[in-house]
Amino acid sequence: MLKAAILDDEVKGSKLLSQKLEFFEDELQVVGIFNQPAKALNSIVEVKPDVLFLDVEMPGINGFQFLERLGSFDFEVIFTTAYD
Repeated sequence: MLKAAILDDEVKGSKLLSQKLEFFEDELQVVGIFNQPAKALNSIVEVKPDVLFLDVEMPGINGFQFLERLGSFDFEVIFTTAYD
């Protein structure tokens, strides 16, 4: 089973994505939902996801900067955004 984490600064967005991922509950388990990038930097390695659904635009730090600050990681990234 794949383990997934979600990082989105908007609580409503992360909850909606989590609900949509429930459709794949036999194949994927959401192991962490983060709404603050700074807190996620410290916690993402602990939950050891196979895939991270990562918001592109967040206040203070965007998704690309988040990955740079994280350094090395061993999970796949799916970028998400509400912007055109």
